[in-house]
Amino acid sequence: MSIMSLLYGRRYPPLNLDFASLREIGAGSNRRCFVDPRQPDLLYKLSKPGCNAITKNEIAYFNFLKKHQIPFTHIPEFYGGFYCQHELGLVQSYIASDSSKEVLGLDQLLLRPDLLQILPPTELQQAYEELKHYLLTYNVLPADMFCHNVLLVKEKVSGKIKLYLIDGLGPHLLIPINVLLRKFGRRTILKQCHKFCLSVAATSGGRMQLEP
Repeated sequence: MSIMSLLYGRRYPPLNLDFASLREIGAGSNRRCFVDPRQPDLLYKLSKPGCNAITKNEIAYFNFLKKHQIPFTHIPEFYGGFYCQHELGLVQSYIASDSSKEVLGLDQLLLRPDLLQILPPTELQQAYEELKHYLLTYNVLPADMFCHNVLLVKEKVSGKIKLYLIDGLGPHLLIPINVLLRKFGRRTILKQCHKFCLSVAATSGGRMQLEP
């Protein structure tokens, strides 16, 4: 168990929710994601069997961010952890529920043949720099900053775009020195940002290039 889990892990209340009745909107290697039609602005992430430890660490990191009043402007709002069906989960805001915005998975967008027509490189560069500035300003640590963990949100009226990091957050260290000391946090963030730029280039087949 990591120091982060020991310090910021909490008792997780049981959640009496029938996930079979919910709409599954996606799944990763560690969790499945569900939306309740009765509460469409909430997203439930439920661990797959054997993946509770990963979710526990991420919940602890979100608790750390909440305690230190870090704004959730480029990551989904966090509402807490829970136990259900012997698996650990967490509740976050469902970004795609806002009808005033168009929400796209960045990885899928980068594969489109008309990519450069619908997403000018200068606009993506600006959105990336805003995300990077947020991470560095508040020392918010990505762990897996790849395209499939990022959403592109576009205001339907203004056309302004914004990037959200929706998964792969928090330190993966037993002693999270990059959380405690900004010098090391900055190194982690810059390394992850470089990884993200490489992921954008690779996913788009070289059509989209970002300056790290």
